[in-house]
Amino acid sequence: MIEGLKLSVDAAKVLDCNSFQTEDGEAMAYVKLAYFGGITTILVDPMTVEKFMQHKDKMVKAEGALWVEQKPKGVKVKFDLANITAIK
Repeated sequence: MIEGLKLSVDAAKVLDCNSFQTEDGEAMAYVKLAYFGGITTILVDPMTVEKFMQHKDKMVKAEGALWVEQKPKGVKVKFDLANITAIK
């Protein structure tokens, strides 16, 4: 069960997604989505980015939760994916 602030995106195009390593050596990943109203970039788990990569340049519906974590260098907001579905 996913806890946190529930988030659902009914229709968005996956523009870009990739994983990287922070200066602290932590594995991170991001997904850039275009939706009606703008473009947003969200941080995701490196395992989750693979699910988004399958839908790159396609329209999707995504559901999950936003997590906020207090870090020594600031706040980290991360998206925890529960479900992703291609829109035909």
